[in-house]
Amino acid sequence: MTEARKAELLGAAWLIVHTSEREGWGLVLLEAGLFGTPALAYRVPGVVDAVVDGVTGVLVDDDDEFVDQWITLAGDRDRRERLGAAANARAIEFSWERSVDECLKAANAAMRDYPASTRRPSHVD
Repeated sequence: MTEARKAELLGAAWLIVHTSEREGWGLVLLEAGLFGTPALAYRVPGVVDAVVDGVTGVLVDDDDEFVDQWITLAGDRDRRERLGAAANARAIEFSWERSVDECLKAANAAMRDYPASTRRPSHVD
């Protein structure tokens, strides 16, 4: 699928229904948010980092709740639009530049806070 086609589909969607029960990082959920598309997903690691429950989408704990929320969201356009606007606002906060900056900041803090006395000495013959 091309990026243009993905953008077309995400822009036309009124909800992204994400059924993964395991996720490394919910990138597709943030991508959908860029187009104002809120998420319905399980409350699992990775997803909880991408979706703010009740703000940018809805997170659920089980299949029954998933179905109930899907039906509820399908019938509540105003809520979907509020969630979508918030999803967009959150998604635009993320960028590769910011990710690199945050990673470097964390690495520098870890090196600064790691006591020199606990570092392993270089191997010398």
